[in-house]
Amino acid sequence: MNYVKEMIKFFNDMAKTKRMQPHTVFFEMIELTYNRQIGVLGEVLHELNAANKKGLGQCMTPPDIASLLGKICSRYKAQNQRCNDDEWLRISDETGCGTGALILSQLQTLDLSKHKKVLIRFVDLDDVMLKAAYLQINANIALHMPEGIEFKTMPICANTLTLQY
Repeated sequence: MNYVKEMIKFFNDMAKTKRMQPHTVFFEMIELTYNRQIGVLGEVLHELNAANKKGLGQCMTPPDIASLLGKICSRYKAQNQRCNDDEWLRISDETGCGTGALILSQLQTLDLSKHKKVLIRFVDLDDVMLKAAYLQINANIALHMPEGIEFKTMPICANTLTLQY
């Protein structure tokens, strides 16, 4: 976690000296990370203790587990979901998306070259986490996904067990 602390300090200093807007700083963080699909915002929120909300039963998925689950989901989708030009490839995390680590790992491992449309659906009860996931997923799409693919994100603020809004 020293890496995250160093990044936070670096970008705080950069924001003060160059008067950069927060969204610009976030895009810079994603561009400079060693792994393009890493959950940068998740690690920062976790480090700042904003993600430690025991009342909601929240627990951030460790990066290695998110990567493994992304590979498993991607393999299942590749074997079982047909690829038609007019159909959307559906990627979802309805377990409580947090900052979007499971979605990012699926985006990293899926072969998107066969698809023209990708629908990303994610659910969380905590609106701060949902906004963080939305920001992080869309930033990674803008910076790292191939052109010519239509992406649509569908964030849903609801209880994942009951889907009560």
